[in-house]
Amino acid sequence: MDYRLFEGFACIPRLSLSSGCSFRCSFCTVPTQLVPATEERLVADVDALAGLSYGLIFIDDKSFGQAQNWQVLAKVRDIVCNRTDEFYGFIVQTPPSIAARPGFLEACYELGVRYVEFGVETVDDALLKWLRKPFSIGHLRQACSIARDLGMYIIPNLIIGIPGDDYSGSIMWLEDNVDIVPVVNVNWLSVHHGNDRGSLDLPDHGIADRDQNTSNKTWLSPSEEARGHLAIAQCYGITDSYWRGRSIDLQPLAMARS
Repeated sequence: MDYRLFEGFACIPRLSLSSGCSFRCSFCTVPTQLVPATEERLVADVDALAGLSYGLIFIDDKSFGQAQNWQVLAKVRDIVCNRTDEFYGFIVQTPPSIAARPGFLEACYELGVRYVEFGVETVDDALLKWLRKPFSIGHLRQACSIARDLGMYIIPNLIIGIPGDDYSGSIMWLEDNVDIVPVVNVNWLSVHHGNDRGSLDLPDHGIADRDQNTSNKTWLSPSEEARGHLAIAQCYGITDSYWRGRSIDLQPLAMARS
């Protein structure tokens, strides 16, 4: 990538250590072939960020830790820390089942990971199974406990509009863990064309059914749609109530490692 036109631009840039994901969640269209990046290409991508202004880097591997090269993040950390004293670490995304593995998040913390993004979708084991998510509520709770002990923060991605979801589990989980959840990402369940992993047996009657940013879905009644909007308001209200006036306590990695 060539970022020279954006020199000095403040952002959270993205880097890929790998592409693809070996999990097969029913609603996802990410290729299932896992392809690690070469170290040479990764170094070149890091060098390309030199003119940008950033304090965090988002590692956009779909499930960080799947590819065997995940610990090469140490090299990225060292390159960036040698370039600036104002680098605060990485954001990675991975499922709670990987995050809950003994020693994994501890190793991530040493690599400079400070935020972990989870595709939580919903805190309901039956619905997680229906979505073919590779984790359970038990994994989620365990991963959150480890993250809290390490001083890491969680960014959950929630899906609203899953048939049969009353959102009570998600709301309760967020209330219990809001001290490590400064922000919540929300999308509406949608039907993706080209998904060859098995159908969720949902109707596809137009653009709205395929759009994750709209609540108008064929499979939702007006009352179910309204309940989804209420759940979103509750999630934002929980995080806003706790975090308003508070700040994230992060040290630059160079200082933390000195």
